[in-house]
Amino acid sequence: MSINYIGSGGLHQINNLKTTGLHTTRKNEGIEEVGFSSVLKETHQVTSTENSVLAQRTQKVAAIKEQVEAGSYKPDLEQVANSLANFLLDSE
Repeated sequence: MSINYIGSGGLHQINNLKTTGLHTTRKNEGIEEVGFSSVLKETHQVTSTENSVLAQRTQKVAAIKEQVEAGSYKPDLEQVANSLANFLLDSE
């Protein structure tokens, strides 16, 4: 089994990568540290946005469930008919 490295850097090409948000620094002991600050910030923003959308959806579903249990839920019949027609047409 052999490992083929792509590019001209060979085994050490990883040390030469220039990636946005990724930086390396050397400590006095010779240990290398890698910082992913911008990547982590972006991931955190995406995660918090997803959590916000999920929270809104959960509230909406809870409100609909309460209306159904109380017998006061009245769906938009035109929207239901359109959705049902699209489903039947797509399944053929």
